[in-house]
Amino acid sequence: MSAESGSDMTREEGIETVYDGPSHVVILGAGASIASTIHNPEPSGKKLPSMDNFIDVVGLREILNSADSDCRTDNFEEIYSCLYAKDPSSRTIQEIGQKVFSYFSGLRLPDTPTLYDYLLLALRPKDLIATFNWDPFLFQAFLRNRRFTDALPRLSFLHGNVAVGYSAKDQRAGPIGMRSRATGDEFMPTPLLYPVTHKNYNQSEFITHEWERLRVWLEHAKRLTIFGYGAPVTDVEAVALMSSAWGDPRQRKMEQIEIIDIQPKEILADRWQRFIHTHHYECFDSYFQSSLAFFPRRTGERFMHQFMPVTPEEVFQEPNPVPQRFDTLEAIWAWHKPLLEAESSKDASVHRDAPLEEAETGLKWPMAKSTPPPTAEMKKALASFGASLLKTFHTEYKRSAESRSMDYHRGIVIGWRYTLDALYGQHITEEIVEAAAEEANLTIPPAADIDDDGNWIGFDSGAHTYIGKLHE
Repeated sequence: MSAESGSDMTREEGIETVYDGPSHVVILGAGASIASTIHNPEPSGKKLPSMDNFIDVVGLREILNSADSDCRTDNFEEIYSCLYAKDPSSRTIQEIGQKVFSYFSGLRLPDTPTLYDYLLLALRPKDLIATFNWDPFLFQAFLRNRRFTDALPRLSFLHGNVAVGYSAKDQRAGPIGMRSRATGDEFMPTPLLYPVTHKNYNQSEFITHEWERLRVWLEHAKRLTIFGYGAPVTDVEAVALMSSAWGDPRQRKMEQIEIIDIQPKEILADRWQRFIHTHHYECFDSYFQSSLAFFPRRTGERFMHQFMPVTPEEVFQEPNPVPQRFDTLEAIWAWHKPLLEAESSKDASVHRDAPLEEAETGLKWPMAKSTPPPTAEMKKALASFGASLLKTFHTEYKRSAESRSMDYHRGIVIGWRYTLDALYGQHITEEIVEAAAEEANLTIPPAADIDDDGNWIGFDSGAHTYIGKLHE
């Protein structure tokens, strides 16, 4: 997308123009998370795996070497599908699950803005981001951007997520280990859907709600962006569900589709042809070429101006491209502030296209407002919860310093730390984590990997340098 020549609607006028609709849906695949780490690497040096290098990056080689020889390939999707078909409750399947959860729980966003910060700030509560990714990056970015605004898009985690928990008692989702404000019920880990040919999207209440939300939003969306999602063979049912919600492309003659992917345009057009009406699609190899970057927080308005203009000036709208580099979160927040101020000042009677009604479909997120600093009582409760996690981890570590169960519970502790950091920032997190260590009288395990000799690799400033009692 390039700036139109002879623009009549200025950048400033575009910022001030705010409509209730239409909605924008963004579908994320592994390519989006990988892209988010290219210029902003994961702080501990961990990589985001693709299915081709998943086995070695996550560290599954040892587990899989002992698996059924009939299932051995270098592609994780193929080998997991084979193992699951033979015995879905086998020890190998369980060990893979523990290792995967531990690895992904240990991932953390850098302090500098990433593509996920850009994406969240580019959309509004009328929009939806639906992700197939297990990694915590999107949720961590969501939590930390809530320090700036609560006017963020809705989220759906279609295959589960290592950072997102669920309370069945009141049908609310939130950070794992935190508690629902409504009932006090704990947000328990949600199931991860693995790459098997026939997934059960009704296997848990949480997953069912995530897909129902996507269905409702797809039915109403005018823009659909597919970012880094390759629709693998094992996701054939997922693509069919999305296609059913989107409907016949011949009946969606105005809707616009964007595909952000490094694959050639011909391949992408063929892959998503069941969603595309004639020429109503664009392909980009960079996020910064898309409508999300050229018209952040105004993609719906731009759609109306481009395809349903009321005046000639609207057709020729000057873009408001977001700068591609910010050094701090405060800087990217400051850039978006005029857009948010315009939204806050607009009267609700400004309608262009019917707004999407509140369609929570049974699942609500617990934090309706920007996250305030925790009270002294809340800090104490969070520290006590952390102490219980530490006790479980140290118990498993004593049993075996190299067991999958130990690594799994280490991932739980790490995820708890990173969630606190995203919610409250470094200073408050350090205060709570130190209190948890004191209460349990146990050290904080590092978020580093373990080498073949059982030693921790690298340095974690938020952890202790040994595993054991804090005070003798």
